Amino acid sequence: MVERVSQALSLNVGQRAKLEVLADQLDEQRQALWGERQGMAADLQQVIAGERFDRVKAQSMVDQKLQTVQQHSPKVVDAMASFYDSLDAGQQRVVREKLRDRFGDRK
Repeated sequence: MVERVSQALSLNVGQRAKLEVLADQLDEQRQALWGERQGMAADLQQVIAGERFDRVKAQSMVDQKLQTVQQHSPKVVDAMASFYDSLDAGQQRVVREKLRDRFGDRK
């Protein structure tokens, strides 16, 4: 991803370094969220093991994931802001266009 974005935006060395920090932060958050997939699968099995859906256990799982996002998001947001702010106007325009093309108007 870093190489592809670097080429698409013709990043300089400083911009690429900021992109690498962003990629590292995103990867750290992803690992924190999904690193224990086996544990999550076991928890899901417990949620549906009985005759009734275990709402308390399910909500606890959601709360745990939210807490992980809250812990990591300041670093991710800071890295994204640092990278984006380092781009010139033309590079920022390309980023906006790519995001618009990828995600569009999802109503």
